[in-house]
Amino acid sequence: MNGKILRSVSCLLLVAGVACAQVPVPPTDGKAPANSSQPGPKNRGEIMRRTGGMIMPPAKGPGVLIAGMCGGALTSVVTEVTRDLGRTVFLPFRCAQMKPGTTLWQSAANVLAQKDAAFAVLVVDQPELPVLMAAPEARWASVNVAPLRVGGTPEVFIRRVKQEIWRATCLVLGASDSQVTKCVMNPVLSVSDLDKLGTAANPEYLNRMLRKAAAAGINPMRPVTYRKAVEEGWAPEPANPSQKSIWDEVRAAHPRK
Repeated sequence: MNGKILRSVSCLLLVAGVACAQVPVPPTDGKAPANSSQPGPKNRGEIMRRTGGMIMPPAKGPGVLIAGMCGGALTSVVTEVTRDLGRTVFLPFRCAQMKPGTTLWQSAANVLAQKDAAFAVLVVDQPELPVLMAAPEARWASVNVAPLRVGGTPEVFIRRVKQEIWRATCLVLGASDSQVTKCVMNPVLSVSDLDKLGTAANPEYLNRMLRKAAAAGINPMRPVTYRKAVEEGWAPEPANPSQKSIWDEVRAAHPRK
């Protein structure tokens, strides 16, 4: 079953990549070219009205735990990156807690012992440790935020933390150095090298990450329309008028018992 799901997701990613590569650049007036398969603003609005857009289901089963021991503003950063990873890689990512006063190795063991933890990325603040360590065979990696403060503003520091969490996740899930311009997985020889890169990995890595995740028993997540989520009973509260209209319509047609 995992193999079939993985092949399906891989095919979708390939088709999406080809489609994006073939779409011409729209003119500056915002109207799609006559020969473009890309929906114009009117059609996009109609699609949004009918479907409510695409959303990710709640994470279920084994996944990747992003565990922080930093506190303060970094807690929200870890939460944000965890959410973005799930939306981009189509795998269950969750935030987790680490007990203070334990070694990095013990912390990794504790996080991996939690329910549905297939892999772990630990975010710590310990000046004596290197910025990034990865132990793919042991299913964990760590990001040390302390050295990331050097030579940068608070905004640069936050950006570097996000980049390193992405890098640690890619490494523990089987991705390595990239030669794609601006990809966060480009070779990095110093903290300042991060400032030349983007904040996420190139799509070239998704197949590798999905393949290793499947080998560890992780099922990819399937994006669905907001309408479908309401019909299935797990949709979040509506976030815009289109979703509110769908929410009211479906719940009126199928009242909850």
